[in-house]
Amino acid sequence: MPEETRQNTLYMLEQIAGTVQIYKSTKAASEAATNYMARRVPLMVDLYSNVKDVDEAIKIRKNQEKALMGLFSSIGLLTSAGCT
Repeated sequence: MPEETRQNTLYMLEQIAGTVQIYKSTKAASEAATNYMARRVPLMVDLYSNVKDVDEAIKIRKNQEKALMGLFSSIGLLTSAGCT
C-alpha cells in the first residue's frame, strides 16, 4: 500500500473515531440533562403552578353553594309552613 494511501486511511479513521467520541459525549450530556430535568419537574410544577389554590377555591365554592342551598331550603320550609 502506498504511503499516501496509508496516511489518508489513518486520517479517515481518526476522523471517524473523533466523530464517535463527539456522539458519545453528546449522548452522555443529553442523558444527564434529561435526568436532571426529569427530577426537577415535580418541584417546578409545585413551585410555579397554582393548582393547590384552585383546588382550595373549588372546595370553598362548593361549601358555599351547599350552605346557600340549605338556607334556601329552610326558608322555603318556613314560608310553606306559614302558608298552610
